[in-house]
Amino acid sequence: MIANWDDGHYVAGHPSLVELEAKMTKMLKCPTILTNRGMTAIISVILALTENRSTIACSEDVYPGTRAHLQELEEQGRISVMFFDPTDASQLTDIIARQKKSFDKGQMPCPVKLVFTETFGNARQMRVADVGKLAGICADNRIPLVVDTTFTPLWFPSTEVMESGNVIIVGSMTKYHQDGDFAMGGYICSPENHLESIRATRFFGNCTMLPTTADYYLKVVGGTRQRYQIHCDNALALIYACRKHPAVSAVFYPDLQEHPQHAIVRRDFGGQGGGVLYLQLAGGEAAAIELANTLAAGRNGWNIAVSFGSRDWRVFPWIGEDLRQHAGCEGLVRISSGRGNVLDNIEAFRGALNSL
Repeated sequence: MIANWDDGHYVAGHPSLVELEAKMTKMLKCPTILTNRGMTAIISVILALTENRSTIACSEDVYPGTRAHLQELEEQGRISVMFFDPTDASQLTDIIARQKKSFDKGQMPCPVKLVFTETFGNARQMRVADVGKLAGICADNRIPLVVDTTFTPLWFPSTEVMESGNVIIVGSMTKYHQDGDFAMGGYICSPENHLESIRATRFFGNCTMLPTTADYYLKVVGGTRQRYQIHCDNALALIYACRKHPAVSAVFYPDLQEHPQHAIVRRDFGGQGGGVLYLQLAGGEAAAIELANTLAAGRNGWNIAVSFGSRDWRVFPWIGEDLRQHAGCEGLVRISSGRGNVLDNIEAFRGALNSL
């Protein structure tokens, strides 16, 4: 017998999807459902766990796509958004307290209903959230904490944190979970008390992963941890090869000793800083554009793209008004380490820096 509508649907109840969800549940040690993109995983959770005119507290460094979606909902009057520094838990405590006080006085329709953060921030500082501390604040106030782990695939909080029942993990399977760039997908790990409403939103929002995509991921997802470790190692190799180059004015990466949250990376993430880093170039925006174009033209395994976690090495200059406001500086470039031709690609990168 089927347990719910999802199980009886030809997509949501397809054997390939059911098998992959069971596999991901075992890997992540928490009930897991799958979506057709990482972004639709985020959207499904937000819409399921908030009501009209809810307040969402969101960390400042989130992926620009997530920020844009929240702002769109805010412009529609669906929610209001308040941003906080993910490394300063007191800011979150203050937002929750102020919103509750205003609600109790009848000055606003709804207190904070959801808190959203990322493990590693999607901006140049790459600030690292102390998920355990944020989860404790949310548990004390009975507010769900949604954590985007796209930069840290298969990472999961401690058992103690998850036992609070209020932490939900979302992530993109487009990165690290496959050998190339052949499919898109996302996942949601949630305690059972939230899962039913999230399933419904995923289903009626047409966000369920397709069976053909699930078939593909079943063949490759088992290698995620090994692929991720290679990306971490290659990112560090690139950093050590270029950090003292005169064209580079700053390097931002979570597992560098000088990173402000380096201790959290060592404690909570096993010293894995991920496959993404940011460089600030001394030559500003013009240098960022020239570096990207030189690498892409060299046909050495580099391409200009915003995605990461693939075999290819990628460069993406944060240029233009929209991205510059998130960068907070001139000449910012995001680098995504690949897995192929490590020495050749690092040498090509040094050559591109030399040409600036």
